[in-house]
Amino acid sequence: MSPTPTPRWLAYGSVLLYALTAWAQTPPPAKPVPVLPPEPPQEAVIKVVNLLDHVRDGKMDYHINPKADIHGDPKEVYKLQPDGALRVSGEGYGSMVTKGAFKDYHLVCDFKWGEKTWGSRTKRSRDNGILVHCFGPIGAQGGAWMASIEAQIIEGGVGDILVLSARTADGIPLPVSISAELGRDRDKEAIWTPGAPRVTMTGGRLNWQHRDVDWKDNLGYRGRADVESPFGEWTRLEIIAKGDTLEYYTNGVLVNRAFECKPSGGRILLQTEAAEMFVRRYELHPLGTFTEKWTPAPAAPKKTTAAPAAEPVSAKGVPAYVARPVEMTLAKGQGAGAAPAAKLPAGFELINAVPAGMVAHPTLGCVDTQGRLFVGDSPGVAWGVGQHEKEQAGRIVMLEDRDGDGVFDRSTVFADRLTVPKGACWANGALYVASPPGIWKFTDANSDGVAEKRELLVGGFQWSANGADVHGPWLHPDGRLYWTHGRKGHEVKQQDGTLVHKGLASGVWSMRLDGSDVRWHSLICGDNPTGLAFAPTGEIFGTCNLYNGVPRHDTIGQWQLGGIYTRPDWLQIVADQLRTHEKMPLVANLGHIVPSGCALWSRANELAPTLAASAENLHLMVSLYNSQKVIRLELQKEGAGYRASEHEFLSLTKTGAHLTDVVEAPDGSLLVLDTGTWYPHCPSTLLNSANVPGGIYRVRPIKPVALAPAKPSPYRELTDDDIARDLGSADSAVARRACEQLTFRLVGTTAARAALLTLLDKPLDPFLEHAAEYAAMKTQAFSVKELQASTAPRQQARLLRILSQVTTKPADLAAVYDFAATSLDAAEPALATNAATALGKAANADTRVAKVFAAWLTEPVLSERRLLAFERLGTALASRPEVSKALATALTKQGPVRQVALKAIANSTGKLPDQQWRPALLGLLDTEVSPVLFEAIARVKHRSFDERLSALAADKSRAVTLRLRSLLALSEAGSQLSPAAFDLLLELLADTGQAGPRIEASRRLAEAQLSDAQLDRFLPVLMRAGPIEQGDFLQHLKKYTPGQGKRIAAAFAQSSQLGTLRPDEVRVAFAKWPRSVFEVMEPAFNAAMAATEAKKSKLDAWAQEAARSGRPEAGAKHFAAGKGACLACHQVGAVGRALGPDLSRIGAIRTERELIESILFPSNTIARDYELHAVVTSDGRNHLGLIKSRGADGLVLMDAAGQLLTLPTTTVVSETQLETSLMPGGLDAAFTPAELADLVAWLRSLR
Repeated sequence: MSPTPTPRWLAYGSVLLYALTAWAQTPPPAKPVPVLPPEPPQEAVIKVVNLLDHVRDGKMDYHINPKADIHGDPKEVYKLQPDGALRVSGEGYGSMVTKGAFKDYHLVCDFKWGEKTWGSRTKRSRDNGILVHCFGPIGAQGGAWMASIEAQIIEGGVGDILVLSARTADGIPLPVSISAELGRDRDKEAIWTPGAPRVTMTGGRLNWQHRDVDWKDNLGYRGRADVESPFGEWTRLEIIAKGDTLEYYTNGVLVNRAFECKPSGGRILLQTEAAEMFVRRYELHPLGTFTEKWTPAPAAPKKTTAAPAAEPVSAKGVPAYVARPVEMTLAKGQGAGAAPAAKLPAGFELINAVPAGMVAHPTLGCVDTQGRLFVGDSPGVAWGVGQHEKEQAGRIVMLEDRDGDGVFDRSTVFADRLTVPKGACWANGALYVASPPGIWKFTDANSDGVAEKRELLVGGFQWSANGADVHGPWLHPDGRLYWTHGRKGHEVKQQDGTLVHKGLASGVWSMRLDGSDVRWHSLICGDNPTGLAFAPTGEIFGTCNLYNGVPRHDTIGQWQLGGIYTRPDWLQIVADQLRTHEKMPLVANLGHIVPSGCALWSRANELAPTLAASAENLHLMVSLYNSQKVIRLELQKEGAGYRASEHEFLSLTKTGAHLTDVVEAPDGSLLVLDTGTWYPHCPSTLLNSANVPGGIYRVRPIKPVALAPAKPSPYRELTDDDIARDLGSADSAVARRACEQLTFRLVGTTAARAALLTLLDKPLDPFLEHAAEYAAMKTQAFSVKELQASTAPRQQARLLRILSQVTTKPADLAAVYDFAATSLDAAEPALATNAATALGKAANADTRVAKVFAAWLTEPVLSERRLLAFERLGTALASRPEVSKALATALTKQGPVRQVALKAIANSTGKLPDQQWRPALLGLLDTEVSPVLFEAIARVKHRSFDERLSALAADKSRAVTLRLRSLLALSEAGSQLSPAAFDLLLELLADTGQAGPRIEASRRLAEAQLSDAQLDRFLPVLMRAGPIEQGDFLQHLKKYTPGQGKRIAAAFAQSSQLGTLRPDEVRVAFAKWPRSVFEVMEPAFNAAMAATEAKKSKLDAWAQEAARSGRPEAGAKHFAAGKGACLACHQVGAVGRALGPDLSRIGAIRTERELIESILFPSNTIARDYELHAVVTSDGRNHLGLIKSRGADGLVLMDAAGQLLTLPTTTVVSETQLETSLMPGGLDAAFTPAELADLVAWLRSLR
């Protein structure tokens, strides 16, 4: 190396120093002027210099900014590894600087990113750099680096030039400058533009030539034209310093250039800026001697980047297309093929994101911060559990989009030898996977894309290969993993063998990332909870298939900590659990459409701002397995929970598509997973059984949208003081979250207990009420003392529910039951209800309740409240010996007491000791015939009643409904209908004037096994009835043969109501037979559904039209004139009738889109408290209408004529809530599009 003359800028500094010295010789004496220490001489590189050897030999200086938020030990931040590579841990902001200075060289650096990021840059793009021509003190630039010219190493920006002028602590300027061919991009940022006029830069950044104009400082960012290697692969950065010019090359591509660099040589600094990085090559070569061409690192021997022959299929029955090599790479120019036809909101496009063969049958998945997609990949066979466990043909596939065009161009089998993987979550450098029998952790220690290590963190979840198994997991804002499990049974233990829970319920579970502290979060009686999604503030939303059995429907839940979600036919599996509600609140009922995966679309308001009614709303995207759709549920905060409005988002047209998951990518696009056709356990698909490979699609804006940096999570762990404060918040959601954290950590401070007790006396919605009561139960915050001291009925009601379930001391528990016994007839309905519930579950309930009944039955008249309590407890305990005796006594009484005894018998369950009741029941057939008597006799079912029942049925002077009930109460009455019973039912079904009897008749006919002759008479009458009656029949088709099924299908094909029936109910009903049965009605069904879909597709457009051009004053005139019969049911101010919801302020709570949907599809959005009820009274009459009020004395019903009917509790035999709106469909036909826009605009103006 040759010595270097003193740089010109240092010579100028010497002249300045001489002048200052001369001035200082004159009095008065001045402080010494700061002087820069001498720089090492710059040496031109004439032989290869391995800078990693300098690290080994101690020829480096180190510095980490001690004032930064992170500052590790410099010798640990820069540390050589056993394999010779240098690890830059990233734990700080600082420098590793050569002791010598260099010029005229060709620097070669091979680097790759590690997983770790630190401090404030934890979620920012990985960022380091190489600073050349460094001079001055270390730390003069930003407290961490030196005055220099940087070759930036940052995700999406490798090869940017940064001009880093600085100033010493003493104020001496350290100027740096370059001359650059500078152009401007769309956002006016400086970018290297070859041939552009040169501009002098003394600071700032010159972006590399093709830096993405939409670059964001987000972890894992990758631009569309980036030439750096994908995360986990080696990238080569070359810096050629020749004279006063610099050229930067990334992976052999010239990306940036600078001229007239001042200084033109100096020390070389390897920067650390809070991101882990590995360096395997760090060399200086003489100019012109480095001729090695960059080629990507060769794949590991077990992989291939070409298109090798597929690996043989080892498992019997696995389709040939499932076989594949470990790694597959998309050939240049190959493309992923065309996406299927789809309907999307305006401004969005659907692309095929994965070429054929790279994934076979994806299930559920996740993306990591780099945008890599991990998916469970099914082998495409429906084996039993034993075969799955033997073959272990499931796998996890990792998909990478290395060029940023939205198409995954490399596919690697990340893990194999699994049963049925359904979901994945990348966290802390590992992949967590749900695959029976539990949750696995996979680690790829050498970053080659294939996991070397696997651990079963938690197991014990049973399965039966019908899909109701483990799904997930997902990473919650609280740092825990959550997953779901279907209703197949479980015996889950901690890692030390301690039992967590054993049972049959499905549910939501969680644990720490290391597999410790396993807990159940919610237990569910529904079949199969699948997807989960978390609100920024921690609320857990999820899908559940077959949440209810009859009628079948799926749901969206806001799964609450400690929530017990029941269905009537599976109550026994949660009988031992703490209960806060008989029925937990939910977010949405979806019908039976098999929702699968879901995701909260965090970037929806940026990518599609017009979709939301409010920027504060959340967007839950849900994939529908059976419908080839993704729906958008807009979640609006309501009290401590959310209410949902459903919106169509994506509708595919592809034979065999079954959508299983939707995942948000880092750029805000949505990845939709289609498992194809292979799984036969969801009957409502009505597809042929031949396999169809799946696919993955990406939904993205047609025009790229610049996204702001992601907002930090608002979720936070509360202190004990925070909890006590938030329990008193006026915001119900804040109070609920405080309850949940109190429960999770079992906080028992005095302040928290006092605040919780106060909360229990406030009006609470169901979400908050559950959280508060469960918190009190789990912390055992209160005792019988608080119950006895309380004077507030609402607080007493909640304390009674709590203490009756958690009190263990016999004396205290006896005091709780005594309190309950005296509260059975409380004026506060909740207190009376909870008192009855508490007593009914007592170990000695039979004797306790019988004692209360005996005292009451001595009184001449029982109050309405006591009658209600008698009915509740009599129904629950009718099979118990002592209560059974009390019921026998009550049957001998007159009036209301006898009626409630009959109701209790009629509604009871289990084996009944009915012998003591029979004499009284038989006598009543001669003296007091009523519907409730027949219901009680039908429950007993004894031949001693048959002769009298037959005589009553033949008596034509009796009401038709009473004659019918006589027939149905006969001891041999079952699935077969006698000719007389059938004729009566058909007569009622044909009666269009009486809605209640007609609906009851339709249900009886639907439940019966009709003969061929009866079926032929029944079907034409049914097809003239409405959607309620036809829907009832669909629930009971499985008892008929395929031949009868074709006749039923032909009848439905002629129904004018076909388009109003729930399509999922139709599919499920006809899936019981061979597909040829459904084909009879398929053309008519498809046409009816297409007409409905056409209406749905116009909802958003009509809503926008109403907002844009609707004339409120014209809409008011339409309403006042009675157009569309709105006045018949709705009131605005003093105009109209109050049968339906009052619309006077409807615009304050409903958007244009919601109003349009209510008019076109009224049953989709039935307002709370406006559900249709069918009520049968003791005089045999049926009433259909809305329940306007309810109390211990009875209920007030408004019928379809708008008349208010008061029905005493003692006269109500049965009450059924219907799922169909009283408001008729098709009201849009009464309006032109312009008139409809006017009406909606007027309704929206009512605030």
